[in-house]
Amino acid sequence: MTWLRIALRRLGALLRGGALEVDLDDEIRSHLDFAARENELRGMSPREARAEALRQFGGVQLVKERYRDRRGFPMLESIAQDIRYTLRTLRRSPGFTLVVLITLALGIGANTAIFSLIDAVMLRPLPVQDPGGLVQLARLGPWGTISSFSYSDFKRFRNEITHFLTRLPRRRWDGLK
Repeated sequence: MTWLRIALRRLGALLRGGALEVDLDDEIRSHLDFAARENELRGMSPREARAEALRQFGGVQLVKERYRDRRGFPMLESIAQDIRYTLRTLRRSPGFTLVVLITLALGIGANTAIFSLIDAVMLRPLPVQDPGGLVQLARLGPWGTISSFSYSDFKRFRNEITHFLTRLPRRRWDGLK
């Protein structure tokens, strides 16, 4: 249940980012003011006390970054930041934007067409009643290569062979003659 609570808190922080950032600034400022006052009570001048408080606290920006990483989803925030930057860049140069959009459209269209062709030709089963009953005739050529048939051979096979009585198991071509 702890992971669910953490995830919900982080999601809430993602949605309320601006308000949390103001709260963080106030928290850091009050912490630094308190530390500076303590240093002044120890006998430091206000300027020295503030500098010592900052030195003891560490880098303010580093603390803010660590807090931001813990409170939200850094990867999602980084992706959103990249998308905003991309949109700003594309808005500034409409010619480049047009080239990018045309390239994307052509690429997506070509991929869709190629996948549709491969799906229709290779991935879908053949439109016959018993695809497992299909056989392939081939001729063993010189050096063990498989060669194709001539049209006259095809006509002879078509006229003479009406059906196969038994199915032959798949074997290597070496043993068939």
